[in-house]
Amino acid sequence: MMARTLIAALIGVGIPLSLQAAEPNRACNTIRDPMLRVDCYDKEYGLNLPPESEKPKPQPSDSSGAAVWLKNAVKVRDEITPDGLGSDPASITFGTQDGEHFSAVKAAVLVKSVVSPFPEPLASYGWGIFGAASMDRNTLTDDRVNVWNAKIGVSGQISDSVYSAISYGHQRDQVKDTASQIGLVDQIVTLPWLTYFNPNSHAGVHAYPRFGYMHQRIIHAAEDEPKGRLDGAYIGFYVQYRPGDIFGDRVLFSGYAQRFVDFADNGGIPRRHDNYFKISAEYLLAPYGSDVLPSLALERQVGADPLSGTDRHGITTLSLRLKVN
Repeated sequence: MMARTLIAALIGVGIPLSLQAAEPNRACNTIRDPMLRVDCYDKEYGLNLPPESEKPKPQPSDSSGAAVWLKNAVKVRDEITPDGLGSDPASITFGTQDGEHFSAVKAAVLVKSVVSPFPEPLASYGWGIFGAASMDRNTLTDDRVNVWNAKIGVSGQISDSVYSAISYGHQRDQVKDTASQIGLVDQIVTLPWLTYFNPNSHAGVHAYPRFGYMHQRIIHAAEDEPKGRLDGAYIGFYVQYRPGDIFGDRVLFSGYAQRFVDFADNGGIPRRHDNYFKISAEYLLAPYGSDVLPSLALERQVGADPLSGTDRHGITTLSLRLKVN
């Protein structure tokens, strides 16, 4: 149902019904980062490749410098997911709603070890240690949010198609006055048959199923509010669509749908049965493939997301976004 909702929404903003191009090789389809995936498609079909005389000459680089470490180890997104996959850029918004001025920030910074501390075969599958911090905050009176997360964990690939992260951390909700310890097993899957690319128009669709388990122990709560343990499971579906053609590489549509259900508790805490949806249209302010990629985005969010701690709300924003690596 969630997948059908997203697909229908994206069709509404312009997915051509004729997007039936032959599927490129599996290696391109399994690349989760959209910028690297498009580069792979370009090489596969020989698109947008400059003549030899116009190709830039390699520049010497400081392999031990901070810039190299930043490129390989740090990612900036809007939420914490395995290696930043299947998530949107960080965003900042200033606006007015119903005569009320407000600001909103949603951002996450992930830092992962460049060299794997694990033996083979874990090292060859990219397993490493990571730390991450995120914030989700807006100042609207009726939909006020102020949630902070910090976590450490390990992440890497289980197979060519499955990326996993196992983490433990702390979540603080300033509005509800709660603090929780969060354990999470998060999986993102790349399925080649959910990827399409048209070499003529450069249009493409890529989808990421996501699922996992969350353990939450509420260690601090406001007066008369319950404390205790909750265990839940979730499944989500993330879609990216690039229309190509006259839009070039500057326009990107994306959507995400998630269902979260608690299946166990230690009594006294209501179990959650939450749906969460978001859909956005994004215009890139830098060339596709840049390490630092700013953009403008129109986004609609509805529902509650226990993974980030966002309570039930509905909000539409026009925001400035930033994606790093």
